[in-house]
Amino acid sequence: MLDSEGREKVPTVYDHLMIEDRLIYCGYGGYENDSLDNSSHNFFSGDIDGASWGVITKEGVPIIDPVYDCFLEKDGYILAGRDGGFLGEGQHGFSYRESEYGGVYDLYDYEGTMLLGGFNKFFKDKKHGLLYFHFGGNWEQECEDYDEWGNAIYYYRYHFNEGNGRWLVTDKNLTSIIPKEKGNTFTFRKGAKCTITRKEEDGKITNYWSFPLEQLSVIKPVYYKGMFIVGDDKQQRIVRYKDRACSSPYPKVGIINQDLFFIYEKGDGYAGIGISSFEGKIVLCEEKYLLLTKPISGNVFAIKSIDENYYTVVFLNTEEPSQITTAIERIDYWDLAGLLREGKLQILADKEPSEVLRFLVRDTSVFDDSFISSHGVEQLEVPFDNKTQYWFSVHFDIGLGEDDDDNDDYYDGGSDDWDYRKDTWDAMTDGMYGDMPDGFDGDYSFMGR
Repeated sequence: MLDSEGREKVPTVYDHLMIEDRLIYCGYGGYENDSLDNSSHNFFSGDIDGASWGVITKEGVPIIDPVYDCFLEKDGYILAGRDGGFLGEGQHGFSYRESEYGGVYDLYDYEGTMLLGGFNKFFKDKKHGLLYFHFGGNWEQECEDYDEWGNAIYYYRYHFNEGNGRWLVTDKNLTSIIPKEKGNTFTFRKGAKCTITRKEEDGKITNYWSFPLEQLSVIKPVYYKGMFIVGDDKQQRIVRYKDRACSSPYPKVGIINQDLFFIYEKGDGYAGIGISSFEGKIVLCEEKYLLLTKPISGNVFAIKSIDENYYTVVFLNTEEPSQITTAIERIDYWDLAGLLREGKLQILADKEPSEVLRFLVRDTSVFDDSFISSHGVEQLEVPFDNKTQYWFSVHFDIGLGEDDDDNDDYYDGGSDDWDYRKDTWDAMTDGMYGDMPDGFDGDYSFMGR
């Protein structure tokens, strides 16, 4: 490669040169991906067996050794792929996953400094300056190459098997969001590579990780009100990001705000939910509550079981949780479910300026008269969007639509969700009909006209 004045910048020693905006990719073997959208695909595709690629600057200075078989630029970083290949083609050459890479990546900055390695998924939460790395798991082919009669199958698909997968979330300095046991932060060394060694011992398969497992989370940690939930399906903790405060482990937790969170706990002779802070429990799980509404000005509705068919709704305040008042003395499951779905057990925030906070609900008629009069409860007729789940429970399975987890404010910064319909359109039309129109119903018969 020569510059505009005819001076040699890159010697003629490589099979391929790929000149991008900021860097030059150079190497041997494999071939370029001719996709017009490098923002969502690797630069490379197809048979990359034996490929050996690196990176040089436009001045011809090597910054990444030619030991990788593919590259991907994403979120201001370079992902260098190794130890893998691309998923195969399916029927008519389309499996809709050909751009997925089956190996692992090492993360580099644009100066050629390796930051962290051994992951298979990565994105940056630009809003909060967090880096998300996923390790483990693997792509699996969903059917065999031949059917039961020995005929070749030309259509097969792939899915990602999470398996032993775990997430690591760090800041830009590679400091984990999860603190060490005594509350100190843990920072990964630049250039560290995660390896997972699979061994079978006495008929049992064990995975040995080179990274400390206590810094990884099976649950994808999602930033919500300055907090994260980390852990797995059996044991979870709350981490507050600003000071790395960490809760005790519980079978299930839920975020309320930066100071409070819901907990579920099973003990000797009891199982119930409660409310806790990082300093200690406020509403005890020993009370055997089945459901708690999210506190508004400290006010909470709690549900307890009377017998197999009936429940009672009580009222408490997190400032004085031992002072309990009956709000609905007796209600069956279906009536209770109806109140929840209609938002009639949701305590409403008082948005009117006043020295005295009002206690507001949507419908006072559903509560006992004595409760309404003793607490001065007022009715405020505001619509319920039928999406926001305003309670915490592990015993009540009452869906409110597509947004049961109140995750409008949850944010992981990622943009890696796979759009099957859009990818299918791109593959079928090959750019001849532009972008997929809004509301397209999947009928491709127009292509034969």
